[in-house]
Amino acid sequence: MAKEAFMVDDEHLAETSEPRRVGIRVEIGKPISFESQMPANDPSLPGADEARRIVRTLRTYRTALRDLVSTKYVAVAASLPKFYQQAANIFILRCTDGVLVRYDVCADDKPWTKCGSIDEPLEKIAPGFSDNFIHFPSDPATYHVGDGGRRLSMTQISAAGDAEVVLEIQPLIVEKLTSPATKPASQRPMPIVSVTSEIELQIGGHIEPAHTSPREIAHTEQFVGRARGVLSVGWQAIEVYPALPKERWDESLAPGWAECDLLAALAQRNFTDASFAQLDGRGEARRRYAALLAEFESLLAGHEEPIHQFLKRHPELISPTSVRRWSKVPFGSHVSDFVFLEPSDDYVLVEIEAAHRELFREDGQQRQELTHAINQILDWVQHIQDHKSDVEQVLPGISTSPRALVVIGRSAMLSDENRRKLTTIASQHGKLRIQTYDDVLLAARATLEQLLGPLDFETNMQMFFFSRAPTPSR
Repeated sequence: MAKEAFMVDDEHLAETSEPRRVGIRVEIGKPISFESQMPANDPSLPGADEARRIVRTLRTYRTALRDLVSTKYVAVAASLPKFYQQAANIFILRCTDGVLVRYDVCADDKPWTKCGSIDEPLEKIAPGFSDNFIHFPSDPATYHVGDGGRRLSMTQISAAGDAEVVLEIQPLIVEKLTSPATKPASQRPMPIVSVTSEIELQIGGHIEPAHTSPREIAHTEQFVGRARGVLSVGWQAIEVYPALPKERWDESLAPGWAECDLLAALAQRNFTDASFAQLDGRGEARRRYAALLAEFESLLAGHEEPIHQFLKRHPELISPTSVRRWSKVPFGSHVSDFVFLEPSDDYVLVEIEAAHRELFREDGQQRQELTHAINQILDWVQHIQDHKSDVEQVLPGISTSPRALVVIGRSAMLSDENRRKLTTIASQHGKLRIQTYDDVLLAARATLEQLLGPLDFETNMQMFFFSRAPTPSR
């Protein structure tokens, strides 16, 4: 779209400076550009003084805003929209019934401010200057937007990688232009519309097991996804003001307006963040345990001692229900890796071996590493049976046949036949269980997800999970 307007810019603000006649080109998805300039031949062109006041005011406003973000409010700058942080070129267009202000990205960090005047209403001007985003029809009820403008699509990708668009929306603002309420001159001119190109999308739903009927679900894990993005438009922000007396554009008050706007943006962001945090009080714990499991998995490629120290700091990964824990408990000449006391007053003796240890040979025979780990458990139990009263000084009430756990190797080392042999071997030794580190990870993840919700949700959205009892079916 091309338009011609009389222009005042920040390089020619003197009262005697001549406005310029300028050709303006607006293309969807691109910043505004100017095609030609020539003197308007009339420095006293009606409205030139108001144009200069608006240029000075908004230029001072933006300068104050950037100064506040880089100094007084630098600690919270990351919480602000990028529009508040980046340099912007300001293009102001005075129409017959209002003022449109468009902020475009400034590529060279040398922002300019220009104000043009055009003898057309906002109804005609706003769509073209906003990439068909903002509309001021005289009759919104019967207004037809048309096919132009940007759209947002939601794509569903199957396990096979096939993509299907399941939702497409066109974000719009359709507003009826109204006369502003009378405001004191000291107050900030209030825009009819104020929008940035940054958007926040929210999507909600619930999670159900893939092969479970609704009647079998004890509770429904619900979620809200929250993602921020940027519209593919040519502008950073747009404000539209009604026609105002020129006295309302007061440069001396602009720094105060800037700080009020900044604080309002912070308050809005903080309120929204707090609302989501209240919805999902488990979010921080979920993120912490997701990182913890990822760290644990990374250690499995290394030596045994770092794994032992990690599990010593986070024993809940092995025994999430234990009420007491011990590390390196001596049983005669042997030393256990861990001992856990469960709520049932039952003790669990734990022997851990390196994750790289293999459990079976290629011919299916049990390897020495697995035999050694099982023998360690048997030696501990034998010592307890022979010296129960001494052991009870450290582990009061322990039985002569406590439960035991061996953690060794990785699941990828095991065939289905190996798995069956492990079950047989464990059954031959009373209360013994044999698990790989992957088994421990899976069990820990399952327990944590029952309490906290999904830990690893592969998405570019910030996820919030909460549980609600299902509505009884009639």
